[in-house]
Parts: sequence; C-alpha cells; structure tokens
Amino acid sequence: MRLKTTHRSQAALAAVACAAMILLSPSSNTYVKANAPCTIVMDGTISATEWACADNKTTFYLDIDNTPDGNGQVNVDGDNFLYLAEDLANLYICLDLCSDRSTDETWEWVGVWLMTAARTFDTDATWAMYLDNGLESLMYSVADQQTIPFLHATPEYGPRVYPELESEYQVVTGTGDGNVTLFDNSGSQPTFNVTSEFIDGMNQFRIDFAINLERCIPLFTEEFFPTIKHVRVELASKANRSVGNNNIVVGYANGTFNAMDPDQVFPVNGETTLETDVILIEPGNITAAREILVSLQGNSPSAFIEQVEYISFEVYVNGTNRARTNGYVQYPYSTIKVYQVMKSFGASPDCSIAHRMFEMRIPKSQLEHYDSRSGVGIIVAGYGTMTFVGSHYWVYSKVNNYIPYQDSTKYISIPMFGVDIPVPEEIPGYEVLVLVLVSTGIVTGVAFKRARDGSR
Repeated sequence: MRLKTTHRSQAALAAVACAAMILLSPSSNTYVKANAPCTIVMDGTISATEWACADNKTTFYLDIDNTPDGNGQVNVDGDNFLYLAEDLANLYICLDLCSDRSTDETWEWVGVWLMTAARTFDTDATWAMYLDNGLESLMYSVADQQTIPFLHATPEYGPRVYPELESEYQVVTGTGDGNVTLFDNSGSQPTFNVTSEFIDGMNQFRIDFAINLERCIPLFTEEFFPTIKHVRVELASKANRSVGNNNIVVGYANGTFNAMDPDQVFPVNGETTLETDVILIEPGNITAAREILVSLQGNSPSAFIEQVEYISFEVYVNGTNRARTNGYVQYPYSTIKVYQVMKSFGASPDCSIAHRMFEMRIPKSQLEHYDSRSGVGIIVAGYGTMTFVGSHYWVYSKVNNYIPYQDSTKYISIPMFGVDIPVPEEIPGYEVLVLVLVSTGIVTGVAFKRARDGSR
C-alpha cells in the first residue's frame, strides 16, 4: 500500500477521516452516496432503506384496467412511485409500480424520456432535433431484456415529396412554361408545359430532375437511409398530340445519363389522355450527394407540347418498430446506449402485495448537458398487462390520454440536488477503495489495489 499525505499533522487527518467515503467494487452493483445513509443495489428490488438517499420520490396515481389477465391476475388502481437518485457517474431511476400485479411479460416494455436541458418542442420533428442535445430516451423491452430495435425488417414508404426548388429541375431541351410549383399534385393548378425543340431532324424535349432523398426521410435520416430498398417515382403526364417515344431515363450514381442503356430507360405515357406511370429505382443509382436523378424526355417527327401534371418521389425503407408499442410511440428511439435495467416482482416498502418494480442505472456520459443542480424533466410509460382502460399503455406525464414524449410542456419536472463526492474509476480485475479526506485546504487520498484472489 502506498500512502500520500500533506505535511499537516496525522491528528488533523484523523479528525476529518470520516468526512466523506465512497466504496465501489466493479463486480458489484452497489454504490454508497456519502451525504446520505443508503446503498442502492441494482437488483430490481426495493428495500426499506435502499432509496433513502434519492433526490426525489414522486407519487403518481394510475387508474388501471382491472380486467383479469390470462393468468387471472388483476391490476389495481392506486399510488405508484418514481425515485430519482444520482452519484457523480450515474443517474438512477426506480419505478415502484404497485398497480402492476401481473407476471405476464408478453410484449412488456418500459420507456423513459428525459429532458436534461431546457428545450421547447411540440412535434416529432422538433423532439428529434434535440435528441442527444438536451433530450434523451430509453425504450426497453422487458421480455427481450434489451432496447427495442428502432426499425423493423418490413419496409414501408416514407412521405411523398415533389420538386420544391427551381434548382431541382432543369428544362434541357425545349421551352418550359411554368415554375416548380406546378409539379405537385394539388390538382388545382395548370400543368407544367414544355414545347418541343427541333434538333437533328426530330422534335425533342427533356426535363432533368435532381431530388435529394433526405427530403423523403426528414427524421432519423441516418438510421433510415441505409435501409432504402428502392425509390418510387410517380409521373402523371400527357401530350397535346401522340408522341411515340417518351421515356424516363434514370441517372447513374456518378451523375451521368445514358439513354442507350436499357436498364436505365423506362417508357412512359406519350398519348393525349392523362395517365400515371410508376417506376422503381434501385438504390445503386443514388449519388454520393444522396440525390436521385431522372430525366423525362421524348421525341417525335411533329412538334408537340409535353404536359406534366405532377412528378413525385418516395423511398421504400424499413419502418419504425412502433407496433412494438402498439402504435403509441411513433419513434421508439433510444439515445441511451449504455445502461442497466433490473426488474423484479414482489413486495416493496410501499406495497406489501407482489407487483412489478424496475431499477435503472444510466451513466451520465449518456446524458448530454445534464446538470444535477438544474433538475430533469421526465416521462415514463410502458405496457405489461397493466394498461389504462381501453388502451394498451400506461403513462406518467402531465396528461394520460397519450404518450406525449414529443411535447416539452408535458414533462414532469424533478428537482435534483447535485453531487459533491466523486465515484472512482473502475480498475479491471481489482476492487478499489478511495478514502477522501477533506479539511481546510486539504484533500488527501488513500488508495490500495487488491486482486480479486485477495492478494495485494
């Protein structure tokens, strides 16, 4: 053992030796908070003194569906409890769900949404904008003992987009009549017209489009983009006279076109009656700038006018796993990647009848902008067999008619009181004892290492 001291007297050191002490073993789930007489053990159960050092204990009443489950167990209306505590390294959350009396874990999940800095948001888009920047989330599958995967394997179409900017299209051949607003599908505007141009013995027209596909994936772009299966292009068009050779030519990923490559050319309507054509473009044609390039072009011996009613773009990507939450959480995304969740079913100090309990430990390294002296906003929700009447969820927030994770005004504000005593770093293979002695102007430490076999 190596001892380092200041030149103050050993008596002075002894006088302050009990001022602060933290004991931590990397093989244990226990921490001791110096300014309160308690030890939180991460085992999913709640003992009488375990959460006495919590910064906050909140009681919330749940009016629950009392219909017996498949095992005849009945969830009950009543008080439930939320605890928050912390040390320097971690935030601890405890849910004592006295109302949840069912042991059935089929499709059971629990979610925590945290506001670690002042943010204002009221839509999925503004909520997503602040993730990992003042907002955090953890969507945990109790049955699978892991976070709920954000995406599932079944593809679906994202939102349909139309050209919006003048820079997203160019009339290469012919004379255009109209502007970018005429390419959408409002149904009330005139068509975008292109009068053919006589070149090399043929009347021709060509309109090129370049659409950034990030517009088709406005939220969680980096998660969705690698799952693109194809890009769907829908064109509604006609001509003022029959045109025998109208096509969409798809650009290559390098930004070039080749109207002679049959794999890149798709015939479309060239008649005088409005018709709709759909083509599916493989993701290998997406450029490095994440654009899809298409060229609408045609030619005829006689002059003509091409009339575009609309052209739209959609991506076919893996959908979110919202069905895992029975559709109540549209974006079941977890920013928190490192965590510990422990559960149990039994009695607690606040409820002597067996019920569901959760203990969670989240490293503060996962909580951007968290300041323990500023408090935290929180929403908790889930599903087991415990649900509100006529629904498939329960929630503790400022409202209970939906899970309002995307609305900053619905979060519960929890005051926290700060941490003054640090938790030591874990040393693999060793237990660490750190004794911090604090006196006027003195900070002195004693440390030793002991191998797990007990040797020193």
